[in-house]
Amino acid sequence: DGHAPARMPYHLRCLAILGSEIPVFRSPGGSTHKMRLVVTIGGHRLEYSWAKNERGLVAWRELQAAKSIQLPVLLEEIPDVCVYLQRCNPSLTVCYARVPAAALLKEQFRGPPRWVHLTPDACRTRRNGGADLAANPGAVLLKLGLGLSEDAGYPEFSWDEGALLRSASELKPYTVRIYVYQARDLPAADENGLLDPYVKIRFCGDKQKTKVHTMTTAPLFYETLQFAELLPEDAAFGPDVVVQVWDADRLGSNTPVALLRLPLDALEELNSEASRPPL
Repeated sequence: DGHAPARMPYHLRCLAILGSEIPVFRSPGGSTHKMRLVVTIGGHRLEYSWAKNERGLVAWRELQAAKSIQLPVLLEEIPDVCVYLQRCNPSLTVCYARVPAAALLKEQFRGPPRWVHLTPDACRTRRNGGADLAANPGAVLLKLGLGLSEDAGYPEFSWDEGALLRSASELKPYTVRIYVYQARDLPAADENGLLDPYVKIRFCGDKQKTKVHTMTTAPLFYETLQFAELLPEDAAFGPDVVVQVWDADRLGSNTPVALLRLPLDALEELNSEASRPPL
């Protein structure tokens, strides 16, 4: 085909580690559906194992690679890497994400694990088996690498599969504290120009929340929420701390106002129980 672009062999590697705040789907009998990831580039795909969804936390810890796949030579013609989150019974894509190939090629297999935030599939609403489009669709922790096949074999571009999986799988007990001080200039949610805000923290499949403050856009919380969890010693392999502000509604459903994801490795580590809280 004279219109086909010139091509070269590439390697795609993907270590699928963890999913956090993943939507939970239940069968009519009440059992929770398993979830899997499918990672594609062009017509090539990596399919991961079905894994349990434990209160929104899904652990894959699986490394796969597509080797010597033919992709265009020109950078602007290489398709994005697409990540699909699927539920089972039946197998349906419920969320997705796109990762630019140019960014991965620039890293040359040396990029760190990173959280990839998902987007609900607008074609599959909650009514026909998809995720709630207004809810937090979650994120997946991936280590992605894309590069020329001729470069993939060099030692500086190799991945130590055993070391990566150990870093993701070896867990130790940690305590994570979230000091919730105050909020300012929250968007009004009620007709009086105010709202009844509270903060909900989600972490490792658990959730805690502050007290509700009434009729204010600048609440003063000054509460400490604490989670005791088993986490990887390398915080880069741990889940995000998800901070949500909600407006409490006595007559209807509470309304989400704002959302912030805090990477675990960005949190300040305290030396002891007596350490001064961060400001």
